[in-house]
This record gives sequence, structure tokens and C-alpha cells, in this order.
Amino acid sequence: MIRPWQRWSLWVKIFVSMLAVSVPVILLLGTISFVQGHEMDKETTQTYLKNEVDSSLEIMKGKATTAEGIINALSFNNAIGNTFESQATQRDIYAAYLNFRDYVDPTQKVLMTLNPDLQRIDYYTDSQVAGMRENVHSLQDKTNPPFVAKLGYSENPQWFADSDHVYAIRAFPISITPETHTLVMLTYDRPTFFAPLVKKNAMLIFTVTNAAGQTIFTDKRWNSRQFTAGGPAIRIGTTGWQLRMQYDGALDRDNRIVSWTIIGVIISLVLIMLLTRYFTNMISANFRRLKGNIQQVIADPAQDVSFTTNEQDEFGQLSNSVGAMVDQLKALNDQAMQAEIEKQSSKYDALVNQINSHFLYNTLSMIDWQARQSGNPVISMAVRELSTFYRTTLNHGHSGTLLKNEIDNIKAYITLQLVLHDTFQVSYDIDPRLLRAKAINLMIQPIVENAIEHGLHEEKADAEIFISVRQEADQLWVQVTDNGVGIAPAQLPLLLSREAAGYGLRNVDQRIKFYFGPAYGLTIDSQLGVGTSVTIKLPLLIEEEKTNGSAGHESIDAPH
Repeated sequence: MIRPWQRWSLWVKIFVSMLAVSVPVILLLGTISFVQGHEMDKETTQTYLKNEVDSSLEIMKGKATTAEGIINALSFNNAIGNTFESQATQRDIYAAYLNFRDYVDPTQKVLMTLNPDLQRIDYYTDSQVAGMRENVHSLQDKTNPPFVAKLGYSENPQWFADSDHVYAIRAFPISITPETHTLVMLTYDRPTFFAPLVKKNAMLIFTVTNAAGQTIFTDKRWNSRQFTAGGPAIRIGTTGWQLRMQYDGALDRDNRIVSWTIIGVIISLVLIMLLTRYFTNMISANFRRLKGNIQQVIADPAQDVSFTTNEQDEFGQLSNSVGAMVDQLKALNDQAMQAEIEKQSSKYDALVNQINSHFLYNTLSMIDWQARQSGNPVISMAVRELSTFYRTTLNHGHSGTLLKNEIDNIKAYITLQLVLHDTFQVSYDIDPRLLRAKAINLMIQPIVENAIEHGLHEEKADAEIFISVRQEADQLWVQVTDNGVGIAPAQLPLLLSREAAGYGLRNVDQRIKFYFGPAYGLTIDSQLGVGTSVTIKLPLLIEEEKTNGSAGHESIDAPH
């Protein structure tokens, strides 16, 4: 019996499975987040209020502390105190003038410069120096602020405020001005002084009252229905003032984490449904595409079908692997077909070479015989060397040969080159015991040709090529060295690579590796301006000498 879900398509099964797994989890997490979010909102609000109050309180305490430092520095200064101890005599008045000039004015100027919030520094005294400066007043002046006359001695400054200014005032200690009563007062701009208590975000407001309960500063929205009391009053340093705070009731109602949790749950559910549908469609589409590609290959193996995909998941790996397998099968099929073609072609080439070589040798023998009859030894010699070169080059169509044949080949080639342009010298150092070592056909000539064409300059009088053959351990080394221009270090790694401009050296290296293995081949050493040395490394394999000698090699002593 077929059950209903067995009729579902692949993407429907995946879609339902993912929803069944993910939706309950999201709902559970959303519920937990909702409860925790409510608590976190409350804690966040409290932390926010505390940080705001602490920050504002510290700024106000800092202002008060700075003012107290300034006023104490002035009132405990002996030089300034002596200024107000002057009497009515002309001598004392002049001394007071000097003290104002040398101590009071410079000190006051420095303090005003360092504290831009400070508007004025005033002195109130019963000394005879009252009126000597614009900011030095008599204690009996009726225009003085009302709190000046009531102020006595105290260890800390007294703070007052009106609608425009904030004042800090204290008396000089008796130890500094024992004969006079002098007060020093600092004046600040009221809005600037209380600016830290004005919050731009409007979620927090403050009020400041003095010890008598009188309001010194308040926000105009204080006690409105929008704001809620935020705790007990806090003292502002030694000012005697108290700071109170109210916060916007919307902070209690603004459950942001809870709100975002609900929104997040809804968005998550929608995203899961959309993503599930997207990925299930994508997976099923990928399988449908893979199935279609395989069917195309089955129907027509020669058709070029791409299995490549940018997907990095298991499906992408599967599709790329199937594509690689199909490409490999096509490559193997092409190789088999190419091998068959080459096999048939090699048979044909061998037949043609056999015909051509007999015709060529007979023709060269005839030319040699005619040259000897005509008394022309140079032509005879050239024809003989050319015959030797082509005999050893063609090698009856075989790739394997003996080192002796390769030496004969290169000597004939060099002799012909010297006939064409006698611009270099050649020398040999060949171990005769190694002449029957196994080699591959035409392995030395491309190296020598490269040395002549690219290494040696015609204008160099001592140009030379040196060819040596020796045994190194169980290897046969054939070395071709020239004293030519050399090769740039950057070009050396490219000579045997696919990027090589020529074909000869790389072809020799690849053929050696093909017949003898990757441990053998060519090595190239060169130095600019000194020369180049190319070493052929082969396994040392000596072939025993046959009784019939060199049977099978053509001769040109007489025409056939």
C-alpha cells in the first residue's frame, strides 16, 4: 500500500521535514527570549538611569571641586592677603598697588584663562584698597549681592544662585588677613554651569535645590505627568545642594527586547519557509539537471555536455566528479583512437622511410662516386658525412640506438656545419668503452644545433664546443659545453617547460624520460658571458657486441 507522503516530490518532502524540525525550536527559543527580554529590559533601564545620573553628578562635582580649588588658591595666598592688609597711608597704598600689579592681577588672569567657564573674580573687603580695582568692592557697598553681608568665616565656599549666575564665595582665613575682613567670590554663567543637566534625549530631567529646599535649577518639564520620580536626592559635593532626577515613563513601557523578540520570531518563520522552499527547489533542480546531462551522454557519447557547477556541497562534488569521469572516459577513448591512427601511420611512415632511405643512399653514393672521378675531395667528403648523418638520423625508423651511432651522427653534423661556416672549434673526450651503451636516436644533435644557433657568435675568435662522454656511478653522461653568450637565470627553468620557445631540448628531455623514466633526462647549467653546459643523463646499459658486426647499416663506398 502506497502511503500519501510517498507520492510527494523530493522538494515537498525536504520542505515539510525542515519545517517540522525548525518551527518548534524557533517558537521555544522565542518564548524563552520573550521572558528573558522583559527582565533584561528592566535591568537595562535601571542601568541606563544609574549611568546617566552618575555621569551628570560627576560632572557637577567636578565643576564644584574646580571652583573650590580656585577660591582656596586665592584665599590662602599670602601675597594676595597682604594686599588687603594695607592701611590708608600713602606708603601702604603704593605697596598694595604693587601687589595688585605683581600678584593679584597675574594670578587672576591665569585662572580666568585656564577656566573659560569662570566669568568674574570679585573681592569684598573693609580694607582701604577697596575701589583700587574694578573688581575690588567695599563690604559696605549697598549694591553688593545680599548674601555678601551675611557671610562669615567658613572652611568651605558657600554657594548661591540667582536667575542669571551661580556664585561661590568664602572669606580669607584670619591667619591670612588678621586685620581686615575680605571675601573672594567666583561668578559663573548659570545656563552654562548647569548645562550637563540638560539632556538632549529628553528621557531624563533634573532639578537642584539648596539646603533650605529652594530650587536652584529645574527642567521646565519637572513634575509633568510624562515623568516618574527616580529615587532619593543626591548631594553635589560640598555645595550643600541636592540633585533629584525624574525619567520618562516610556522607558518602563518600551520593552524593546521583547518587541524585537516577537518580530524576530515572525521574521525567522518567514525566512525559514522562503529559504526552505528555495533550497529544496535548488536541490531538486540540480538533480534534474544532473539526470538530464547523464541521459544526453548515454544517448550521444560524442556530445559535449558540461557537468561543471559552482556548488561546493556534496551535490557539487558529485556533479563535478561525474563530469571528470565522463571527460576521462572521452580522453581514454580519444587516446585509443589516436593510438590506432598513429599505429597505422607509423607503419606507413616506416615503409616510406625504407623506400626513401634506399633511394637517398643510392643517390648520395652516385654523387660521391662522381665527385671522386672528377677529383673533388671536398664534395666527396661532404656527401659522405651527409650520408652518415641521414643514415644515423633515420636509423631504419627505430627510436633506440647505440651511443656509437649517436657519436657518428653528431660528428657528421658538426663536419657539415664547419663546411658551411668555419667559425668555431670542436673537441671530444669520449670513453671508447661506452660506445656500445644504449641511447635514443637523435638526442645530441638538437643540443649542438642549439649551441651553434644561439650560443656562439661568429665574431668570437675562440668559440668552441666540447663534447664529452663519461660514466658517473651507474649512469651514462653525455655533456655538450660551449663558451658562448650563456643563458639568463630567469630563462633556465623555462627551457624544458611548455613555455619554451623552441621544441628541440624539451623534446629530447621528454623522449629520454619516456624510454628510461623520470629520473633521467637533461640538466642545463649556464652563466651569462661564460657559456652553457647541457648534460644528457641515461642509465648505463651496455649491449654485447654481435658477431655480425654492423650488419644492417648502409654503405656508400660504391653505388648500388
